[in-house]
Amino acid sequence: MKANDKKGVYTWVNKEGTNPVLNFKLNMDNVVQLNNPTDSKHQLVITSGGKEVASSGDIEPGKSGELTFAEVNQGKTLEYHCLYHPTTMKGTITISS
Repeated sequence: MKANDKKGVYTWVNKEGTNPVLNFKLNMDNVVQLNNPTDSKHQLVITSGGKEVASSGDIEPGKSGELTFAEVNQGKTLEYHCLYHPTTMKGTITISS
C-alpha cells in the first residue's frame, strides 16, 4: 500500500482503491509492503477488538517499509489504521484459508 496525500487528506491506496480491504491468509506470514511518498510520517497499525496486535513502526517521508503478520484466526475481525491519521487512513482485513 502507498500513503496518499490529496489536498491534505491522507489515505492508503493500492490497485484495489482507497483504504482497501486487505486479504490475509491463515497459517501464513502476511506481508504488507508500505510506501510513503508524502511529506508526513505514517505507521500502519493492525487492531483486533480495539487492541493493537501489530505495527509497522514509523515510515518517514520518502521511505518504505513493511509489516509482517502471522497471527490470524479465521472468523476474527481485524482492522488497520495509521497511528497519525486514524480517521482517514483506515480499513478492514479479511481472513481466508
